[in-house]
Amino acid sequence: MSDITPEPEVTDLGLIPSSEVKPDDVGALSLRYVDGVPVLVVTGGAVAPAAITVVDAAGVPVAAYTAGPLPAVAQVVITSRGGPDPGYF
Repeated sequence: MSDITPEPEVTDLGLIPSSEVKPDDVGALSLRYVDGVPVLVVTGGAVAPAAITVVDAAGVPVAAYTAGPLPAVAQVVITSRGGPDPGYF
């Protein structure tokens, strides 16, 4: 049996000038690892920055990231229920 979970489809990032963003709408970013891959998580708001600068412990910039549309990929999760194999998923 399989569960197909399509990735969210993003056609427009809906960029908002920072001068128009309300402080209550700004989400906090945190980092977690999923299967060894870093993932940014937004909580407490619906707005995240379009550009992120990464700094080291001394505050020196070491990397920069810019938001972009998600790739159009579907995730397929296959789980076994112990029954006969239907030959498809």
